Amino acid sequence: DSWGQLILSCNRKIADYGKSNGISLGTTLNAVLFVADKYYIVNVGDSRAYMISDRLYQLTKDQTFVQREMDMGRMTIEEARVSPQRNVLLQCIGASEYIEPEFLSGSYQPGQIYMQCSDGFRHIITPEEIYQYLCPQALVNEQAMIDNAVYLTELNKYRRENDNITVLLIKVE
Repeated sequence: DSWGQLILSCNRKIADYGKSNGISLGTTLNAVLFVADKYYIVNVGDSRAYMISDRLYQLTKDQTFVQREMDMGRMTIEEARVSPQRNVLLQCIGASEYIEPEFLSGSYQPGQIYMQCSDGFRHIITPEEIYQYLCPQALVNEQAMIDNAVYLTELNKYRRENDNITVLLIKVE
C-alpha cells in the first residue's frame, strides 16, 4: 500500500511538473526491498529486475506494446526485437493517468545476484553476455561488480545503444 501511494504521488508530481513547463515526460520504475529472507519488487514500464544464480532469471515483465502482443500470440520474440514499437510503453509514471504497478515477492538465498536495469542496458548485449559477466562466480568482490557492470555498459555504448543505460547490482551475502 505504501509503494502504491508513493507511485501515485510521484505520478501526480511528474505530470504536474510537465504540464506547468509545457512538456510531456514520464519514467519507468523498478524498485526492490530486501527484508529478512524475502524480496519485494515493484515495477512500472520496461526497466527490469533479474535474479542471477545458475542462470539469468527475468523476474519482472515489461509493460510494453510488444510484450502485450507476444502474450496474446500476435508477435514472436524475434519480431518484437526489431519492431519499431518495441519501446512503446503501456504505462509510465508521469505520463499515464492510471498506473497499475506489478508487485512481486519471493525468497532469496546467499550467493544470488539481483540486477535492476533500464531497457538500454539489455537491448544490444545478449543474455549470455550478461550471465558471463554478472554470474555469481564472476562477481567475487565489489570491485569485480563495478568493473563488470562498467564493461557491459561500455560494450552497449560501443555497439551504439542510443537509449539510456542504467544497471544496479546487489549480491546477497
